Amino acid sequence: DAVTVAACAGGYDSNDPYSRRPPGHFGVPQPNTALPPAPRSFVFGVPRGSQMQFFGNSESEFSFDKAIRRMESIGGRCVEIEYRPFLEVSSMLYHGPWLAERFSNLHNFIDHAPVSADMLPVTRQILETGRNCEISDVFLGQYRMLELNAKCSLTWQ
Repeated sequence: DAVTVAACAGGYDSNDPYSRRPPGHFGVPQPNTALPPAPRSFVFGVPRGSQMQFFGNSESEFSFDKAIRRMESIGGRCVEIEYRPFLEVSSMLYHGPWLAERFSNLHNFIDHAPVSADMLPVTRQILETGRNCEISDVFLGQYRMLELNAKCSLTWQ
């Protein structure tokens, strides 16, 4: 099923201004075709122990540890990574100037739909913060995102 979804969603759409052609090394398998064999060994990253956050959910912590053991059992080598840049990127997407873009796409709905409309109150609250974003915040956010992209990219080299 995942291959079918990837084949449908992964293509270039000339009607979508944000659509990009995938890089040459990125191939989406077509439905009903064999996947390439899995590698015998691989490396995967996890946040440093001090950067782990499960917010009191012991079941999530147990499942995370179980997933690490499973990855190791099939040939993976677990390495701890500096996770702070990834967390900052995540934070920017929910608390930064990208909310202005999301708000601009949904402002008609937000402005005219009743509060009880098909939107969770927390979602509406997050999107509303994009209403007051300064233009300079957008550029500063883009610059910071480029810096973080460089830091995050180093993690995988």
